[in-house]
Amino acid sequence: MKKNFLISLFCILISLNIHAQQAYQIVNNLMGEKDWFTLNEKYPRLKDSIQYVQLKLIAEGLLASHFNKPEEAIEKLNNVIYNHQDEIGSMGALSLIQTVMEQYEILGKYDSIVKISQTVTDQLKDAPIDLAWFEYYNNKYKTLRSYPAPTISRPDKNVTIHFNEEFQGESNFKENNTIKGLIYIPISINDSIYQFILDTGSPTTFISKRFAEEIGAKIVDGFEDDLGAIACIDSLKIGKEITYKNIIAYIDKADSRDRIVNTGVVNVDAVIGLDFLRLIGEVQIDMKEHKIVFPAKFSQIPKYGSNILYDGGLKLYSKDNSGQLSFLIDTGNSGLDFYYNYYKKHERELFNLNAKKKEMVGGGLPSYFYYMAMEVPSIKFECLGKNITINNAYVAYTSHPETKLDGVLGMGFMKLFNKVTINFKDMFMTVE
Repeated sequence: MKKNFLISLFCILISLNIHAQQAYQIVNNLMGEKDWFTLNEKYPRLKDSIQYVQLKLIAEGLLASHFNKPEEAIEKLNNVIYNHQDEIGSMGALSLIQTVMEQYEILGKYDSIVKISQTVTDQLKDAPIDLAWFEYYNNKYKTLRSYPAPTISRPDKNVTIHFNEEFQGESNFKENNTIKGLIYIPISINDSIYQFILDTGSPTTFISKRFAEEIGAKIVDGFEDDLGAIACIDSLKIGKEITYKNIIAYIDKADSRDRIVNTGVVNVDAVIGLDFLRLIGEVQIDMKEHKIVFPAKFSQIPKYGSNILYDGGLKLYSKDNSGQLSFLIDTGNSGLDFYYNYYKKHERELFNLNAKKKEMVGGGLPSYFYYMAMEVPSIKFECLGKNITINNAYVAYTSHPETKLDGVLGMGFMKLFNKVTINFKDMFMTVE
């Protein structure tokens, strides 16, 4: 939905010493390539050699936005928008304003979103600029501008809950067809206990229309987008000790009112996603004992530093001999998938492979797609400070909408390890 305005940060010739010029070019190029992992690694060594204050602020603000530091992102980018607009141009400013609004969305500062979007559309209504993105955000949050920000309350101790890999009992759907191999956690609303899927691949909480009606969620009138309508849930409990308040949930737009997903693969009432996980800060998933720990004291950042970021989804730093790979971490996916982009990077070695082929379903909430895939005996890459080998994995050899991703690391990947820790404060993932 986000409109990608062309950013021309600097249009003047620069005269710098060689090291300073190289630093400027490296940072500028990495931002243009949207290589946030490499920029995060190299920027601390380069920043003192950069003379342009606005470039440093943009780099630091965008890194903060991708590594879950919304307050810092807002501060840095607003500095550029209000004090350096002549250098970055009006289109560059609009692009940064979009990022600022997304950070306010994470923080639950909906009134700020409405004010900014209204100001932009009022001031530029006669300009030859597509303002649909700003109109969309204004329409989405104008009725929620006074709604309080989401909050978490919890005891000052580790909280442990147990999970199941499949739905317990019969579902509410006539097909009773629920997917296995996921993380179903107990969540209580109005003294009734429900089974939610804990989904790192979902940006927000999703509920079915039937479920929204059952729990009395307040549906927001006059708004619906590609994901669906939105509703407000005053409070829910994860396990018995963590209370999550002021949730803005999406009501799925699927054809049936009784399910979130309408591919025939899974019927489910509710998914809780990154909106909750960002707030709780860290989740430790014990795959063997089937328990989740939300620690009171967060884990120490590993030697390899931050290896996850948010860029349209939660991505894990990975690489192989083709270069950096783009994998989504998705506990709402029961397996693991390698997409057509991965195939193109390795086409020479895969093209003539005599492999079993089949049709598969890919994507995620709210849209799914079908593609043809081939079974590959072994796929190797580096991540998490380890050499990873995936045996008998399927790789898409026909194109589909997810071309920017190399694949999705779902529960099939998580189950390679005994314990998975995902920390949202310092943005890292570790495994044991």
